[in-house]
Amino acid sequence: MCTGIQLGCGNGVVAGRTCEFGLIMSFDAVFYPVGTTYAAVLSDSSSGKEWTSTHAVVGVSTFGAMAIMDGINDAGLMAAAFYFPGLAQYADPTKTDASRAVNPSEVPHFILETCATIDEALTAIKDITIVDVPVEGWGPTTPPLHYLLIDPQGRAVAVEPTQPGSLQVTENPTPAFGNSPDLPFHLFTLTQYMNISPATLEHSDVFGTTVTATGMGSGGLGLPGDYSPPSRFVRAAFFGANHPTPATTFDGVQELFHLLNAFDIPMGAATSGGNPDFTQVTVVRDSRELTYAWRTYANQRLRQVSLSQLIETAKAPLRMAITPVTGDDSSIDDMTGTLIGSVAATS
Repeated sequence: MCTGIQLGCGNGVVAGRTCEFGLIMSFDAVFYPVGTTYAAVLSDSSSGKEWTSTHAVVGVSTFGAMAIMDGINDAGLMAAAFYFPGLAQYADPTKTDASRAVNPSEVPHFILETCATIDEALTAIKDITIVDVPVEGWGPTTPPLHYLLIDPQGRAVAVEPTQPGSLQVTENPTPAFGNSPDLPFHLFTLTQYMNISPATLEHSDVFGTTVTATGMGSGGLGLPGDYSPPSRFVRAAFFGANHPTPATTFDGVQELFHLLNAFDIPMGAATSGGNPDFTQVTVVRDSRELTYAWRTYANQRLRQVSLSQLIETAKAPLRMAITPVTGDDSSIDDMTGTLIGSVAATS
């Protein structure tokens, strides 16, 4: 039940997402410089499409895989995979030219390593075929995924494998993205919430008498509050569209983490097959400063890496585990001593 939001800033765009799953996942922060070669993994004994990167990339991979499933490249292009259960359809690998084949987890990696713009990406994906093969760590069946692309100007496009061997491309005019159904469904769903407003209705005469508001927030009455993907999409679109514009992307990173707080799923609030879906990791990408920031369920402290610095200093691919996802690794600053040494309160 992942949720994505982008936020326009005075000097650029930041975009981020949550990642929820019932299965405990493992994540690595990964960097790839220009000139890295990659071969798509179709099985233990076969590979697919091969390419050499023309762009440096930083982001996150899962389950020890080499492919970045969520990241940003040196052109500020961002790409991410989101879960797409029930709708993802892929090509039969036995009927596909292996030189074109990639597994579903590799689509963002391919785009980020080879494309500078969304238009380049939409052309490049015509040269790949997403095939129906299991991916390490995701279980015995092929992971159902669809993809979001965002450029430094804020253009966003959904790429969704709704038919075997073909991709549905939809421009996304909202700041939101999520899981199934497909983006056209979510865009239509917004028509059911046209009465929602960030403005508080101070009073109303529709009841035959004047009723005065007792507090703020009544403009949001009817905003869906459950954890289903359609409801989360509506909330994400509402929050992202109505947030004041941060002056800089540096400010925007902090603000977007605040927005994504509203989409945290705590353990026990939503279950699937008896397993609790919960927010395991939240990330924010800065298209101007080229930073990639994250926090995990177990460690709420914000951490980030700089793609610009990595490009200057690292000449080979790098990998670093993002741990832990579960448990309690957050530090708590004890301010008791500071309070004891402060100015005494007066009555």
